[in-house]
Amino acid sequence: MYISNGIAVFILVFHLKFIQDMTKASANGTNIPEHIMSLHPYFGFDVQRNVTARVGSTAFLQCKVEQLGDKSVSWIRKRDLHILTAGVLTYTSDERFQVIRADRSDRWTLQIKFPQLRDSGIYECQVNTEPKMSMAFRLNVVEAKAVIPGPSDIYVKQGSEVVLTCVVSQGPHELGQIFWLRGKQMIDPKTRYHLNDIFEYPDRITISTESGDVLQSRLTISTARLSDSGNYSCMPTNAEGTSAIVHVINGEFPAAMQRGCASNNINLSILLYILSLSLLIQYLNRILSTFIVLHVISSHRNPIIHDTPYQFQLGFTRLPALLDASSSSSSAAAAAAAAPTAKSSALNLR
Repeated sequence: MYISNGIAVFILVFHLKFIQDMTKASANGTNIPEHIMSLHPYFGFDVQRNVTARVGSTAFLQCKVEQLGDKSVSWIRKRDLHILTAGVLTYTSDERFQVIRADRSDRWTLQIKFPQLRDSGIYECQVNTEPKMSMAFRLNVVEAKAVIPGPSDIYVKQGSEVVLTCVVSQGPHELGQIFWLRGKQMIDPKTRYHLNDIFEYPDRITISTESGDVLQSRLTISTARLSDSGNYSCMPTNAEGTSAIVHVINGEFPAAMQRGCASNNINLSILLYILSLSLLIQYLNRILSTFIVLHVISSHRNPIIHDTPYQFQLGFTRLPALLDASSSSSSAAAAAAAAPTAKSSALNLR
């Protein structure tokens, strides 16, 4: 009997202490944990609710539900209210969506394989309580790509400095690292190359990296040599890479000359060459035509010179046609010259 009374007193004191603690917490403005006030399910807020993923990678949305009991967790896509998963089952024909949950874990993770830009939006983690519980998650799918500002072809003079800057402005929160390659060979300033290696400049190269809202890496080559020419690639771990071609020139060419300007100069030179060639052909045609016409006319007037067929061809103009025209004009001129002579002869006969 004494033992029963002692247990009852102990329970009474415990409840009084619990009520006192709750009263103090309320008076101090402290939030009372939901799992103390009830045994209903509640969400854990120690998860990332704004998730950024790169196109083609795998995105994960983690929903934490405590004291789930006999309730179930579902994932809903907000834009079309499509049920993606319920429990561990998938309710969509899109095989990229799948829920992952370890045995007896309180985390229900929505996995999205190969996310695309259209997958960006709000996703809800729901618990089928009464009323329904839900927590919203935002997925941002970005097309992360590295950029080397400036032209893709960079021209520098021998002995000058080469500076290549690689910038990754979008991507997951963990932007990773940036590696530099020349051709297929990774550039490491700490590596000592052999003297006979064409890619030999460990003392002339530096790589500096800055991270913040953007990830930026700068490759600097001092005292450029002709052997430094090549394709330099910027390869981030969490983004698509890019490249630029460096041309080291031994001459008085302006540094950082762009291929576009060189192409424009070449096109202009070709145009001027074609124009001058066309004018030259027209000029030669005129000279040769005049020479042939005079020669044919002289041959008709001088019986010693015999007509000889000419078979010259210049450009796209055939000279036999000119000869025929010249012969016709010469015959007409000869007939006109003979007409007064014939008339005077007739007069003399009379």
